[in-house]
Amino acid sequence: MPKNAAVSRLVEGPFSEPSVIEAARSALAEIGGKVSFGIVFASADYRAHLADFAELLQLHGHIPLLVGCSASAIAGPGRELEGEIGRAH
Repeated sequence: MPKNAAVSRLVEGPFSEPSVIEAARSALAEIGGKVSFGIVFASADYRAHLADFAELLQLHGHIPLLVGCSASAIAGPGRELEGEIGRAH
């Protein structure tokens, strides 16, 4: 049984395929390799990349069901981004 029931990431900056892959893989490793579903929040600047973003998360994070939204502000572990580019998952 994994030691964590949930993991979270807050990544600042514009869409970057390598950073999405790294965040998804590190979260998968931290959770112990078994994922039921994922929840993701992305800044509105990710709008043009949402399909690729979701596909990369599902593929590299082994996420069978992914839900999420975009907004002008997002919150993650210990901090919040308002009017900045980034994502939390």
